[in-house]
Amino acid sequence: MSQAANFCRQDLVSRLRDYLSEMSTESQQTLVRSIDRSRARGESSPVHALIMEALREVAEGETAAVARAPTAERSFFDPVEALLLPVSLPEKQVGRIERASLRPIWIWITRDLAPGKCDGELAALRSAVAEEDQPAVLERAEELRLAVCTHARAEMDQLDRQIGSLQKLEGQLGSSRILADLFDVLAVFEQNKTLEAFLKRVPPRLPAGQAGFDAVAKALRVYEGNREASPIYGFAAIKDRFGNSSDLMRFAVWHARTSDPSELRNTVAGNAISIVLSEASMEVESLRERLSGDRKVAKVIASLRRVDELISATHRTLDEAPGDPWLKRLAAIRARASELLSKELEPLLHLIKRVISAVESRGREIAPDEASIAEAVFGVSLFLAARDVRGSLALNALIERTEKGIENTLESQGKQAIDRLAGATDHNWAAAEARSRAAVQLFQAYFGGAVGSSMARRHAAAVESRGFSRAG
Repeated sequence: MSQAANFCRQDLVSRLRDYLSEMSTESQQTLVRSIDRSRARGESSPVHALIMEALREVAEGETAAVARAPTAERSFFDPVEALLLPVSLPEKQVGRIERASLRPIWIWITRDLAPGKCDGELAALRSAVAEEDQPAVLERAEELRLAVCTHARAEMDQLDRQIGSLQKLEGQLGSSRILADLFDVLAVFEQNKTLEAFLKRVPPRLPAGQAGFDAVAKALRVYEGNREASPIYGFAAIKDRFGNSSDLMRFAVWHARTSDPSELRNTVAGNAISIVLSEASMEVESLRERLSGDRKVAKVIASLRRVDELISATHRTLDEAPGDPWLKRLAAIRARASELLSKELEPLLHLIKRVISAVESRGREIAPDEASIAEAVFGVSLFLAARDVRGSLALNALIERTEKGIENTLESQGKQAIDRLAGATDHNWAAAEARSRAAVQLFQAYFGGAVGSSMARRHAAAVESRGFSRAG
């Protein structure tokens, strides 16, 4: 997807989020079920995917708890649900599958793979879904998974023998990323019994500390002696059962009894590190989407703090080994997060000056627009959060330079904007009041407490004084 197309898509999802957030929960659930029924009839629309993407963020997990209308596709992919990545990441994450890949994989299965090979199993699953026979749905879905694994592997082997590559299959699926996700889907299906046994042994919510670690260690025994099954899928599926994703990394080090990455990689718990790094990558991408979307400051800062926690936990937990693949990955994640914040913070000082400095046109002062004021306040809030987490990011020089610039600007131009309000003429009152109000909001956002309150009182006093003078 081009950068322009991706921006348009993000803008559309952002608009949908705003619209859907005004709907009641019941209306959201009705919409979800309506889309599910359309998909069950075989109708496919990119609009449905956009609506569901927006709903997932608006409902923050509530939509997932809705009793979704059963479909053959959903039943087929049920074992991989806990492994899905809700956002697209710059590189393939081993052990994780992008949600967006499921639809192309399903189309390939039903259009190219099933005919003449596993169309009987597909028809049986669709029939069970139509009859709403849940036990039969579970059974028929498993039969279709096994058939798909058999015929997909055979198709890949044949292409490899005949052509020497899977380029044809990649073209049918749509991209190399989807092909890589297909390999993970097949692996999960082939290991499903081991994965299910592992998940049954892990409590839905792990207790904190040693008790939680002991529970996961006990469950991991199902993988002992089973070289065909990889615990990476198990770790991906239980990441949310810990109090924090970084607990999964601490578990891996505790279980392996080493924090040396080269030694840890060869243990049964080593794959947990990859899942934690995937979570860090996902949080950076979520931060990117929130910054390019609705820019809700609370969500942006929460995402930034999660990025900081995962990066900091990795640094604290693993031994320093700059050439290690995991730590190289971590460095790349850290660089992406730092670059993202740098783009936001670099123009902040200029934006602050623009909303509090007097600007004239043809002898008349121009009022700063509300959008610019809101953006400046947002930028200050983001700066404060970035300053708190700069230890995990490459931002020290930028933070120090911006901090001095904000404080000097507010102490000089900010106070001046508030003080000049009392002497503003009728001709320039609207512009002076907007600048003073912007300065107050920035003082409150940056300094808070007594300083912010003091500036607010000075602004209010000037406004009140003008009201009295006009009344007189």
